[in-house]
Amino acid sequence: MDMIEHVENCFSFLRNLKPKSQYKIIQFGLDLTVESLLNPRALLGFRSTLGHVGHVHYFTKNIALAMLEDLGYEVIDYFYTPIYVNPAEPFTKKFMQRLRVLFYSVRKDLAVRVVGGYKLIVLAK
Repeated sequence: MDMIEHVENCFSFLRNLKPKSQYKIIQFGLDLTVESLLNPRALLGFRSTLGHVGHVHYFTKNIALAMLEDLGYEVIDYFYTPIYVNPAEPFTKKFMQRLRVLFYSVRKDLAVRVVGGYKLIVLAK
């Protein structure tokens, strides 16, 4: 599910996927945040295949939904899912996760756009 940001030509991939079934569930990593844009190494870190996950595309909710609509998908529903934080992570990461959850409980879209920590799952037709 969490692979669109890894596919070199995600437009072709999604076009080819469209006739395979009536409904699709697609998960997008939401790496474009205020926090990641202020940290010059963050997005390059997502891109690195050595220490990270090898992202070649970066999304926000609006970019992901617009791309699907541009490709002729009908977006039926979507929601955010939190990124898992390992309990063995350092205190600072766990503390940041708690702040994200608190911010998210007040203003979902703004929290995801500013501090990240969430992915987007889309049901499309």
